[in-house]
Amino acid sequence: MDKNTKDIQPSIYKKSFKCPRCKANTQHVHFRVDGEINQRYNVYRADINKIIDPSKYVDEGDNQANIEIKDWDLYITVCTVCNQYTIWENEIIIFPFESSIAEPSPDMPKEVKDIYEEARQVYKFSPRASAALLRLAIETLIPLLDYGIKKENNNLNKMIGELVNKGIPDHIQQGLDIIRYYGNDSIHTAEINLEERKDTVLFLFKFSNMIVDELITKDKEIKSLYELIPDGVINGIEKRDNT
Repeated sequence: MDKNTKDIQPSIYKKSFKCPRCKANTQHVHFRVDGEINQRYNVYRADINKIIDPSKYVDEGDNQANIEIKDWDLYITVCTVCNQYTIWENEIIIFPFESSIAEPSPDMPKEVKDIYEEARQVYKFSPRASAALLRLAIETLIPLLDYGIKKENNNLNKMIGELVNKGIPDHIQQGLDIIRYYGNDSIHTAEINLEERKDTVLFLFKFSNMIVDELITKDKEIKSLYELIPDGVINGIEKRDNT
């Protein structure tokens, strides 16, 4: 798969999406699990050979499958590349139980990574819970950065303000405040329905990794190269900056 191709998050409504099995953006064949109860033996006989009529798909450009969802419908989608199946209960993948959301940055501190991983696992069941956990992850991250900021009464807004005073880039400040805002909203208000705006929560995951990349990874890479500069040059730089 082309690394520059944007991942299409799995959805029972889409014909093409990132396969939970082979991780490629591929087309899938949709099957509905139908059946009937044998009244005499009280046995449910399932039939998974009924493919969803392709004529029910909307036009190709929307990449959507026009599927009528019932209360307990089960679906199987089969990847046209790896031929592996995915099982859905209505809109939720119930097998395989794994997340298609980006893994945490390698430089994310363990305390933060544990919270991020929990947010990945619950996303398919509750985007609101994911948003709240990502807010907690950022709240945990900031005191671990090399900026000397202490965690004070869980006041994330104040900690972000201190980072701004330390000179962090504007886009990182904005990303932090986006996570703070949606994380707060998911806990305290009902102004924004994150269950209906799942793509917004996916961006919060992206911002979390971007913040780690900007404030930890890049800083570490630059420092490792800076340390290779001869001492005499370093002394000259320090003298310049202190005048």
